[in-house]
Amino acid sequence: MRITPTENIAFTSDYHLWHKNIITLSKRPFQDILEMNEEIRDRHNAICDKDTVVLNLGDAIVYPPRFSSRVDQVKFETQLINLLKTFKGKVFYMEGNHEEDMHIIRSVWNVLPPLVDLFVGTKKNEQHIVLCHYAFRTWNRAHRGSWHLYGHSHGGLKLDDGTLVTVSNRGRCMDVGVDTNNFYPYRYEEVKKIMESKVFVA
Repeated sequence: MRITPTENIAFTSDYHLWHKNIITLSKRPFQDILEMNEEIRDRHNAICDKDTVVLNLGDAIVYPPRFSSRVDQVKFETQLINLLKTFKGKVFYMEGNHEEDMHIIRSVWNVLPPLVDLFVGTKKNEQHIVLCHYAFRTWNRAHRGSWHLYGHSHGGLKLDDGTLVTVSNRGRCMDVGVDTNNFYPYRYEEVKKIMESKVFVA
């Protein structure tokens, strides 16, 4: 996948919309799932406009554990589709580990395979980025300046010595989940600046 550098680009992951327990598990500052859903959407739209290319690395939705009837399920899915349509941008979505049924996502957003080599720029001047819902210890072209962006970990992934990856400068990798950025997506230029402070580790 290639994106020209003139396009607005944003990265994000792990909204966990409709996931009541994530508010406690990740210590999110929301009173309930409705406030969380709307605030995450509003912060997304504060960064992204209709032309922004958004790379979402998974776990946008967590279905309720059960529905009392098929009618309730259809009602929920209608609400879900209507909410997803209010997220601005040209959204490219990578399946996470909480997707119950991808047909809902596919009806609104473009779906990517589980591992993507993204190139930003032209062939003479490009940034290679490996995208996946899960974090890798090493990745394609890691020794040649490639970046690795992932989600899933909610900012809690640690190195072997116990240091949080989010505060380490070891390796050009980064958790782009909303829990690491006050529930906003990351702009490409923000990611680039962070990666400039990191060093390659063989």
